[in-house]
Amino acid sequence: MTRSKCFILGLLLCLTQLLFAAEFAAKITAYNSAELSGDVPADVEVSFENSNHSKGQLTAGSKATMVISNLPKGVITKVVLYIKSNASSGAGYASANLDNTTVFTIPSGNFSQWRDNGYSTAYLPFDFMGSWQTNKGSCLTIEVAATVNSLGWDRVEVTFFEEEPTPNTLLLQWFDAEGNAQWTALSEKYAGVGVVLPDCPVKKLIVEDEWTFVGWTTEKITGIYTSKPAYSTVGTKFYPTDQQKLYALYQVLPDVKPIVQATEFKTGEYALVMHLTNQYFMADSEVGNKHVLTEGCQVFTNENGLYQLAEYSMPVNCRYGVTFDADSLQIQHLQTGTFVGHNSTSLSNNDAKWAWRENINRSLEVSFDKQSSGAAKVLWLTYDEHPYFEAVTLKTGAEYEFILLFDVADVPTFNPSTKWTNYPFGYVAVENVSSSQPKVCKILRKGVMYIEYNNAMYDILGNKCE
Repeated sequence: MTRSKCFILGLLLCLTQLLFAAEFAAKITAYNSAELSGDVPADVEVSFENSNHSKGQLTAGSKATMVISNLPKGVITKVVLYIKSNASSGAGYASANLDNTTVFTIPSGNFSQWRDNGYSTAYLPFDFMGSWQTNKGSCLTIEVAATVNSLGWDRVEVTFFEEEPTPNTLLLQWFDAEGNAQWTALSEKYAGVGVVLPDCPVKKLIVEDEWTFVGWTTEKITGIYTSKPAYSTVGTKFYPTDQQKLYALYQVLPDVKPIVQATEFKTGEYALVMHLTNQYFMADSEVGNKHVLTEGCQVFTNENGLYQLAEYSMPVNCRYGVTFDADSLQIQHLQTGTFVGHNSTSLSNNDAKWAWRENINRSLEVSFDKQSSGAAKVLWLTYDEHPYFEAVTLKTGAEYEFILLFDVADVPTFNPSTKWTNYPFGYVAVENVSSSQPKVCKILRKGVMYIEYNNAMYDILGNKCE
C-alpha cells in the first residue's frame, strides 16, 4: 500500500470518530491583533504580534507570530497561509507548530521559489495538508519572517474536525460517620448537559463539634475557614470537566444566645435601646456636647412577647453599667468609665442619679428635675441629622415606650464565627482515586495517623484497626 493511501485510510478512520468539520479563518487586523470568522469552535481564541508594527507587512529582519489557542480535541487536516511579496523581490520563511511540535515549514528562500509561483503583489494561498491531532487546550503557532525586502501576511485558514464530546464524570468526596473518606461518581447523561448535585449521604458528623453538610466546593478546604467559602448547593446544575472533583462542605454554627429584653430592673450591664419613627437605635458613646450618640439596630418581638435584638454580639462602646436603687439609678459608659449624668438642664458626665419608673412595654423611664406640674427632664431619643439621646422636658408617666434594656453581660464583643471545612476529621494528606486500583489514603484523626487501604483502616505499623 502506498504512503498516500495509508495516510488517507488513517485519516478516514480518524474522521469516523469525529463530529463535524469546522472551517474558520484568522485575519490580521492590526500589528497586534487578529479576528476569527467562520465555523470557529467554542472557546478558540487568536492572538497576533508583528515586530514590524505594521499590520501584516514584514520587512527584512522582522517576524510575525499568530497563535490560535484553546482548540478542542480533534484533528487539523489543512492550514492555508495567505502571503504576498513585492513585484520582483521578497524572501523569508514560515513555520507552524502544534503544542511545540513542528507540523510544517517553508524553508528560508526567495518567495518566487516557495512553490515556483514567482513573485506576487496579490496574496497567494500556501496549502499544508496533514492529520495533526489536538487535545483540549492545544495551541497552533504560526510564524512568518522576512529576510529580504518585504513580505505581506493577510490571514490563515484552518480546516478542523472536532471530536465528538463525551459525557464527563464528576467525583464527589464526602465522609462517613467514622471519618472515612468516600467517593461518589456522577456522569452526565449526554456531553454538556451537566449533573444535578445530590445531597450528602451522611449530613452530620460528630467530631468535637457537630459538623453539618451544606454543599459542594471545587476548592479543597483543608483547614478551618471563618469566612464563608464559595459553594454549590444541593439541586444545583453543575457542568463538570472530565474527572473533576467536588468536596463536601461542612459548617459549625456558633453557639449563640439571644439578646432578650431585660425586665427585672436590677443592677447589671446593658445595651440601651429606644425607637424613633419605627426604627430602633442603641446608645454607643459617652456624653459629649450634651448628647449620647446612637447606632441603628434590629429589634423584633419573640415568641414570649419580649423584645429581642437580631444581633448576637455587642461592641464595647455600646455597653452601659446601670446601678439600680429603690427609687434612683446611675448610668455609666463602661468603655470610657464616664457617667451618663446630668446637670440642672442637660446631659453631662456628672455621676448624678436619675429617678426611674417602669413604663409601657416594660420600658425604663429615667428623669430628673421633676416639676410640680408632673413634667421633668427625661432621657429621650431625638433626631437631628442623626439620632441621639438628650434630656428633654416631658410629662412623666405618659404612655410612651422609653428605654429598652438588654442584658449583655454574657454577650460576646464580636459575632462568633461560623466554621467551614471539607475535612472535619482532619486533612487527608494523600489521595489516590482510581477506578481500577484500590484507594490509599493517609488520615490524621485526633493527632494519630492512619492508613486507609481498600476500605480498611491500618495503623502506621500495618496493624488492621477493628
